[in-house]
Amino acid sequence: MTIVVFNLNTNQWHFWQILSGFLLLQEQKQVTLTINYGAYQKYNTVAEATINQIPVAYDINDAAVINEEIYSRVQFYFKRMCLKADLDTHPKLHPLGFNYLCYTKGWDFFKINHRLLPLFKKVSLQRFRYLPWVPEFLGWEDSIPSSNYKIFETDNIDRQFLIQYSTRLWRWGNTKNPVWIAERKRLNGERIELVRLLKNNFKGMYFGGIQNGSLVLEMAPDVVLDKKAYDKKSYVNNLKKSTIGIVTPGLEDSIAWKFGEYVATGMAILCTPEFLKYALPGEFREIKNFLIFNSPEECVEKICSLQKSKFALQQMMQANIDYYKKYLKPDKLVGNTIDIATK
Repeated sequence: MTIVVFNLNTNQWHFWQILSGFLLLQEQKQVTLTINYGAYQKYNTVAEATINQIPVAYDINDAAVINEEIYSRVQFYFKRMCLKADLDTHPKLHPLGFNYLCYTKGWDFFKINHRLLPLFKKVSLQRFRYLPWVPEFLGWEDSIPSSNYKIFETDNIDRQFLIQYSTRLWRWGNTKNPVWIAERKRLNGERIELVRLLKNNFKGMYFGGIQNGSLVLEMAPDVVLDKKAYDKKSYVNNLKKSTIGIVTPGLEDSIAWKFGEYVATGMAILCTPEFLKYALPGEFREIKNFLIFNSPEECVEKICSLQKSKFALQQMMQANIDYYKKYLKPDKLVGNTIDIATK
C-alpha cells in the first residue's frame, strides 16, 4: 500500500480538492495517509508531501510562478497553473489539473492548530461551514454539505439548451500600479459586455450575471446577478441542468475555478485563448472538450453553432464527463500524481 505523509499549514480552500482525493484513496484502502499540521500560514500556496518517502510538492497558486526553492528539494512538482513552456525548462514539473471547491466527509480540515484559542483566532467562523444550517443562517454562499464532490457528478447529456456564465468585477483598491489598474478595468469591461450580449441574444436560455456589489451597481446595474443564484447547492444543480458554460480568465490569466466545475458537471465549454498556454493531465483538446472565442461577439457565434448541432454539443458534454472521471474527480486527480511519483 502507498504511504502518504501530507504536510499542511494553511486554511487555503485550494487544497480541499487535493485532500479530498487523498481521503477518498484512504477510504478505498489504496493509501495510508498521515496529515502533519505545521505552524499556520494564511497564504501558503505550496504543500509538500512524501509518497513512499519520495518528496513531492502540490502548487495550487493562482499565478504561474514556480517556487524554485521548493522545486529544488522535491522529485516531483505538481502545479495547477502549469505553463507548457515551463515543462521544457523544469523536468520535475507536472500539470496538476483543474481545481474547484469540493469536499469529502470525514476530515476536519481545521485541525491546523491543536489548541482551541489559536484555532478560533486564525480560522474564525469558517470552521462552522461543517454544520448544514449555520452557513445558511449566516448568509454564506456555500458549506461543506453543499460542496461535497458527489453533488457535481452526472451522466446526463440530454439537457435543455441553457447557458451559464456568472462572474464578478475586480476593484483595484489603493494600488497605484498602472498595470494592475488597467488589467482590472479591461477585465471588468469585457465581462460586462459579454453578459449584456448573452442577455440580449439568448433570452430565456441564459442564466447568469455579475455578482452584486457597489462597483457593478455603479457601472452596470442591468447585469446584476440575483442573490438567490449565490446559493452553492442551487448553483451546482443549475449547472447540471445546463449545456454550455463560458469561462473568462481571472487575474494574471489564471484559470477560473468555474472551468473545473463545468467539466465536473459535463458541460460544453467556451473559453478565451489565454487558456491554451497551460498544460493539463491527459488529453483535453480544443473542439473535443472546448471551443475558443476571441471576443464577446465571437462567443455568441460559437454558442449559436453549438445550438444548431446537438450532436457536436452532446459529444463535447460527454467528453468532459469522461475527462472528469479519469482526471478531475478528486481521487483520480490525486491518484494520477501518485502513479507518476511511484512509477
